[in-house]
Amino acid sequence: MITRPSWLCAFPFIERNWLEINQLQEKWNSIDGYDLATDWTAFKAAHPSWDVFKLLRRFRTSRLAWLSWQDIGLPVEQHIRVLHAVSQLADWLITQACDEAAEWIKERHGQVLNAQGKPMKLMVFALGKLGTFELNYSSDIDLVFVYPEQGVSNGARPLEAEQYFMRQGRRIIKLLDHVTAEGRVYQVDMRLRPFGSAAPLVCSAAGLHHYLVNEGRTWERFAWMRGRAVYGEQSDCDQVQRDLSGFIYRKHLDYTVFDALLKIKADITREMYIAVDDLKMGDGGIRYIEFIIQSLQMVFGGRNQDLRGTAVYPQFARLQAAGKLTPEDQAHLSFAWLWLRKAENGCQMMSDQASHQLPEDPVLRRHLAQAMGLEGASELKVLLDGVRKQVSQIFSQMFQEPGHGEDLDANQQQQLSVLFKELNWSRMTRDTALKVRELLEKTVLMTHEEVQLEFVRLVRAISKRPGYLMMLLKEPMIHEQVLNLLSAGSYFRTTLVQYPVLLEQLFEQQPKIGLQPEDFARHWQFDEGADEEQWMEQCRYFKLQQQFNLQRAHTEELLSGTDLQQGFAGLAEFILGQVLQRSWQETRQKVACQSIGVSDLMVIAYGSLATRQMHIQSDLDLVFVLDHNQPGPNERQFMQRWVRRLTHHLISPMYHGLLYEIDLQLRPNGKSGTLVTTRKEFARYQREDAWIWEHAAMIKSRLVIGDREQKHWHASLRAEILTRKRNPSVVDQAMNEMAEKLEQLGGKPHHQEFKVLAGVLKHANDHPELVKLIDLVSMRNALRSFDLLEA
Repeated sequence: MITRPSWLCAFPFIERNWLEINQLQEKWNSIDGYDLATDWTAFKAAHPSWDVFKLLRRFRTSRLAWLSWQDIGLPVEQHIRVLHAVSQLADWLITQACDEAAEWIKERHGQVLNAQGKPMKLMVFALGKLGTFELNYSSDIDLVFVYPEQGVSNGARPLEAEQYFMRQGRRIIKLLDHVTAEGRVYQVDMRLRPFGSAAPLVCSAAGLHHYLVNEGRTWERFAWMRGRAVYGEQSDCDQVQRDLSGFIYRKHLDYTVFDALLKIKADITREMYIAVDDLKMGDGGIRYIEFIIQSLQMVFGGRNQDLRGTAVYPQFARLQAAGKLTPEDQAHLSFAWLWLRKAENGCQMMSDQASHQLPEDPVLRRHLAQAMGLEGASELKVLLDGVRKQVSQIFSQMFQEPGHGEDLDANQQQQLSVLFKELNWSRMTRDTALKVRELLEKTVLMTHEEVQLEFVRLVRAISKRPGYLMMLLKEPMIHEQVLNLLSAGSYFRTTLVQYPVLLEQLFEQQPKIGLQPEDFARHWQFDEGADEEQWMEQCRYFKLQQQFNLQRAHTEELLSGTDLQQGFAGLAEFILGQVLQRSWQETRQKVACQSIGVSDLMVIAYGSLATRQMHIQSDLDLVFVLDHNQPGPNERQFMQRWVRRLTHHLISPMYHGLLYEIDLQLRPNGKSGTLVTTRKEFARYQREDAWIWEHAAMIKSRLVIGDREQKHWHASLRAEILTRKRNPSVVDQAMNEMAEKLEQLGGKPHHQEFKVLAGVLKHANDHPELVKLIDLVSMRNALRSFDLLEA
């Protein structure tokens, strides 16, 4: 038997259940080993005469009292364990009520069958604190009832699905919310369903989706961000939540939400003045913290799936990892949230009521302080004030509304006047104009006139996107970064104005830069249900995004010039692989050919992609080779269609530009040759018909799409061709003629490059190590080391 503590009178909820607490403590001892299912089964067996109403209420009360007792002995850092245990208890009790209601309605009206003739099960979604699995002791529960689809029950008195599940829902609410001599299980709030209290108690999955997508407001996005299924067929529940993810999270950073957030923030501020001493609603209280977390999730969760999720507590660390919270803010907010939640629960365990305010009685405050691990009420007050002050400061800094620009001197006022003339103010709303003016005032203070004019061009491009203006105002570091990029070179000046959506990359933590195709695969996300045009736009935006991040990393001296070129090449290889696979799938839908697999097409790159020395405007010199030595007419038709489809994906101009310009003239027989050749035909051409300049081009070639065996084949053939014994004078003459021909056609002089290539062709037979080299600098240095090339 536990020794009865002297302060127990301060916690009448615990005191009333002291006998049950002792019994549970003897059996379970701690939260860690507690088994709800076993406990419930034993509890029912011990009270066979009780009806379900009494069982649910007595079980809930006694177990919550025991959890309260356990909570008192735990430090603040472990309070999350109690919140989870309280939520688990609620889930269990809701499930018992739902099961009982399902049997009750089944006895009267049978079961509702879906289109496949299988019984349907009601889905119950919890929102709010139960949705986050972080329920308070005395919280009410926000529920939404959803049924999978229309249907009719198969009982003697059939009902349409809506009526059937509505009756089941009323039974669930009665089991949980009806007040008896034992109290209630939970107060149930159903107002978050579509159209609120005026609407039917249940809705179909399709109806819920249609309502939220077409009618849903920002506060409903916040509410459903915390939505979690607590009852129903798992596959049905998962599908509903997948369907709603697009309503909650936007694919692109959702800056427009900030206007709505500022309105919600204003509501919170007004409530703060009314509820000064409220742990939840007061200044720097629990709602402030949760608003910070949810806002960051909503804005950035569409792009970063790690920032999605119902629970609040894991997001502190995830937001820090994503660079959305500083380590200091993360530490302050996570501790404050747990501390305030423990204090709130301490208030509620005193009376089993949904209280959010500290008790006024000094004796009760002292006991609460001791339950929080503190010495007395004064220490509790000091810590509470400090915690809330830190939260309030973080909140104000993060959600401050745009203010007025700093005072400018006469010269700066003149600069500002010049900038104003560059803008068409008549086409801006008053709100946009105020944001633009403040942004330009800040810009004048931060940089010189040339960059200011470039920034005005950018402002013109984003003036119809007030969310971007808002974010530049709210994020001084991002504003400064934009100005630095505009001063760094023409690429950023042109690209940001043409594609302002790339500004979103600056609001993301700079991703880990990789240079190989597999590195880009980690960032690749696309909608599997996208049609052809959508997919092509996604590819182009992905390329723009990755090129921007590579160029930015180079500007910030995170990548060398060589690394930058290799990064562009790795990106091109990755995109080429994605396009090859997509075009194969599309061709198979139009041309029946089972004998050609996606791995049968090899792609040989020449030039900058082969040497991994690409620039941002580099085109792709490609040759397509079929790994099939005797294709029939059907296979050849398929391959021609496949390669034409592939090139269509690469070169078609769209909103986000094209992927790559491509040059296919290095294929066997050039323009007169087929788009794709077989391995055997390619090898024969190189051995018997290719010109010397084609062998020279082969020096800078690499199989970029192909498996290990295919790459070995190409490398062996390349070595065989390059190490042939050649007449030096014939090589020199052929290479000089080709250089002169290119110059006559308007190309840049190639004499120095062609001398190096000619040196390889002339001397690789005696120095086969030259074949292992692929870039000009290495080849030139090697030839000089052999004294085969003039310095």
